[in-house]
Formats: sequence, C-alpha cells, structure tokens
Amino acid sequence: MKTYLQMKVNIISLALITVLVLSSCGGDPQLEIIPSVPAKNVASKIDSVDIYLDCSGSMRGYVVFSSNDAVRANQAFKDIVPLLTNNLLNQFGNVSVYRVTDGAETKEPSITGFFSRLTTGQIFGGQTTELDEMITKIINKHNNSKVSILVTDGVLSFGPSLLRNDRMYNIKNKAILKSNTHNAMLKNASLSISIVKYLSDFNGDHYFTCKEEVEYKGELLKNRPFYLLIIGKKELVSAFLSREYLLPHSEGVYTIANPIELEVTLFKKKLEKEKGKTNSLLKVTDKKGKTTGTTSYEKGKDKVFIVGVKASGVPRAFYTKEETFFSTLKCDDRNVTIERLSNASVVDGVDEKAQNPYRAQNYDYFYKITIDKKMFDNVVNNKELTFYFEPSLSIADSHTDVDYGLQNRLSELEYKTWGLNLISGAIEAANPANKPQGAKFTLTLNKIKN
Repeated sequence: MKTYLQMKVNIISLALITVLVLSSCGGDPQLEIIPSVPAKNVASKIDSVDIYLDCSGSMRGYVVFSSNDAVRANQAFKDIVPLLTNNLLNQFGNVSVYRVTDGAETKEPSITGFFSRLTTGQIFGGQTTELDEMITKIINKHNNSKVSILVTDGVLSFGPSLLRNDRMYNIKNKAILKSNTHNAMLKNASLSISIVKYLSDFNGDHYFTCKEEVEYKGELLKNRPFYLLIIGKKELVSAFLSREYLLPHSEGVYTIANPIELEVTLFKKKLEKEKGKTNSLLKVTDKKGKTTGTTSYEKGKDKVFIVGVKASGVPRAFYTKEETFFSTLKCDDRNVTIERLSNASVVDGVDEKAQNPYRAQNYDYFYKITIDKKMFDNVVNNKELTFYFEPSLSIADSHTDVDYGLQNRLSELEYKTWGLNLISGAIEAANPANKPQGAKFTLTLNKIKN
C-alpha cells in the first residue's frame, strides 16, 4: 500500500512539473541588447575657466626662432594657445589667464596683452618649472563650476639654481609631484585630470634631462611636445572634452575617468541562407526612445550582431588619425570578440529598406560583435558589456627619463619630454583597475520571451 501511494505521489509530481515546464515555455527566449544613452552634456555648469601658462625658460623655445628657422618651423604653439583662449572666451565668457614663473602665479590683466607677450616670447624667462607646486595650487583652487588648464612642456626643474648634477633636488621634486597628484585624486573622488598632447617645433638654448643640462643652441628640434592638463570635477572635465570645436586638433587625449560616451545603433545583417532556411541575425526595433536589438535563441550557438558608430561623436582633439583611432575598439570580456567591417559590405546588407530610420549611410564605422554561446546560455538580466576605443596618446612614448647621451643624439628630444609619466602614473594609481579609454559605449544584455 505504501509503495502504491509513493508511486501515485511521484506520478502527480511529475505531471505538475511537466505542466509548469510547458506553461513556462512561451517560445524560445531572445537576447535583448540595449545600448546605453550618453549622459546629457553638462557644459552649462562650467561657469569659469582658468588658464595657467608655465613661463619657465624652456617654454620660450616654442615662440622665439632664429631668422632661418622661423621660415621653416612649425610654430603650432603660437597658434594653438591663442586659439584655445579665444574658443574659451566665446563659449564660456569668464576666462582668466595666469602666468606661472618659478612656482609663483600672476594674473594677466589683459588677454590682448597676453597674446602679444606670448608670441614675442617676453612672457617667458623663468628658471624653474615647479610642476609639483603648480598642480597642487590648481587642485586646491578647483570647485564645482570651474575647469582649470595648465599649459606646460612637462619638463621638470633640474634644480632651484640650475646647478648641474643636483640629483637629490630632482629626485625630491619628482617624488613630491607624483605624491601630491596621487593623494589629491585619492582624497577627492570627484577630481579628474586629463592630458591633451600637441606638437610644435622648438628653438631653445638648452634642455635639462633627468641627469644633466644639454646644450643645443642653434639646433631646431622638430615636434617637441607640450601639453594641456585639464583639471576639475569629473563631469565638468568630461563635458569640456566632449565639446566639439573647443580644443584645437591634438595628437591625442589621455584620460581614464572621462572617456567620451558614444551613442551607437544596432543593425541587422542581410538575410542569409543557413542550412536551407532564411534567417536574420538581428531585428532592430525602437523601444521608448532607445534602439533595442533582439536576436533569437538557439542554444549552443554564438550570438552575432552589428554596431554602427558615428565618427562625429568623438571630438577631433581625441585623435590625430581617425582611421587609427576607430580601429582600436576593445572589450575586456573574454566571451566577446569584435571584427571591424568594411563600410561597403555592411551597407549592402544593413539598409535593406529606404524607410529604415537607422540608415547605414549615416554611420561611419561598423563592427560585428560576437557573444560566445556560453555567455548567452548562462546570461542573467542586466549583463553590461563596455566597449571602448583606446586613446591615441601613449604616455610611454612621451618622456625621456633615462640617460640617452643626448649631447650626440638630439633626435631623442623630438616627440618627447620627461616628468609627464609621473603625472600619468599618479592618475592611474588613483584609478585602480580602470584603463585609459578615449571613447566608450555600453550594451546591456537581457533574456526575454517572444
């Protein structure tokens, strides 16, 4: 009797389970892919901008050239700094300029007079570049509505009296610079520092490496770097960097906390024949103002879809060569692979109907993104994937911090400075696990029922 009852209970339980399973199957689930919507531009919150110009002796080489060099030199510095200042005046109005000489700052009474003294080199002539003092002062003055910009060549002081072989002073200078920058960013989580790189020819008398003074009077150095350090609250710096036509075209932007957020669109690929049946890899719909893509569930198969990106979403200050920048799309998730597609091959399949509101012709770059079947089979709702383009500015190639024997190899000074790697190192240390990103977008994955 006991055995019969047990069998009856088991049969009933099995029947209930079967009913529950069947009732839960409203069709195979789909993978829903939702692109993030970029945050609104908060540039209107920037009430003022302060420009600090490093007026050390080495900076004079960017503006004063011999008569022969003046004809053939690229004098970008003399164009970029005034252009930036005028752009800031036009967009924000409240702009103050400070010259920094041997660590002391002085406000310029007239923008016009500042331009005149800059182009003639009269404003330069200080002996030391005390970046540790400069950056600390700027950070201490930052507030919720101000963005500050330090213009510098990133060459640290060799010594307070320009003494040769003053190694202990230099070591201390470097340690304080890194420590102050790092500690300030750790203390204030809202603080951000981003670096914008420019190149300009240079005609100075001497150059101080980390070990010695190098004489090269009369030598024209090509493409010596100078930098803008953009300092302020993260959201303000992000808004500042994302403003098109604000920063002049640059060699690249180094930023960890402030990548540009991109608006992307998902596209379906053309109908394809697979094992005798016609299918679409992606169906694109519009859901409450967001572009949403869904792809049917087939257990044990990778999921493939296409993303379109507009180049205009990234200001030109972020890259020198557009093609190079947009070839660096990455995702740190090992279950995701990315393939850059040629525009022509995508247009053939994406824009099948003229009324498609997300026309492929409106986008510049296309990427086929494949999600490994294991991720999809085990995916939970709100699985976020971040995709990013690496910034074009490589700090590692922007400094000389070892003895290159520069007296005989002046070319080592071209394209390079020293000291800047300390600043980037402090930024990275204050943002653990975060990688430099030039621009990014986020896709959210969900399993949904048909």
